[in-house]
Amino acid sequence: EARACRVQHRQPKPAKAYELFKEHGTALRGLVKENLMAESQVDEFLAKVHDVPLDDIQPDPELRELIASVPYPFWVFTASIEEHAVKCLEKLGILDLFEGRIISASSRDMVNRCGDYVTKHDRRCFEVAMAAVGVPPEQAHRCVFFDDSTRNLKTAKEIGWRTVLVGLHARDTGERITCADADVSIDRIHEAREAIPEVFAQQPAY
Repeated sequence: EARACRVQHRQPKPAKAYELFKEHGTALRGLVKENLMAESQVDEFLAKVHDVPLDDIQPDPELRELIASVPYPFWVFTASIEEHAVKCLEKLGILDLFEGRIISASSRDMVNRCGDYVTKHDRRCFEVAMAAVGVPPEQAHRCVFFDDSTRNLKTAKEIGWRTVLVGLHARDTGERITCADADVSIDRIHEAREAIPEVFAQQPAY
């Protein structure tokens, strides 16, 4: 039993993780469905895989000023667990701007509300996110979504959100990223004010 427990706590090898992702939609769902991980170990597993060095994240006063100038409610919608998001926001010096405003696609609450282990780009995650902040489906067009994932942007566009691609070049290859589902594309989040000024206006133009 002890040996089995040790094996279940191991993170899957990259090839196996990708195989599980392709078969089940998420590696985590695959681990559970194929009995490679017990349900009771999921939270511990998520905490472990998110326990990574954050030394390269530094305070960003420019980003703080940008976010603080948005006159409308805003939230963090993340694929990571909330604890990891909090650490990152704290390192950036903007945590206080998002207190009580973090929606995690990996949270136990998301799993319970969706009835399954889902990824951020799953439509159900977006529906739960809107419900959590009190936005009815018929007002989805009033949501503006900033993300660096084309898959996430595709779902956001399908559900009716306005979309902003952040990051014009792939991290690993440097190749130019194009996204047909992005209403606006910017290289850095700091360019948002110039690229989509209505988000910073007192009266929205949408």
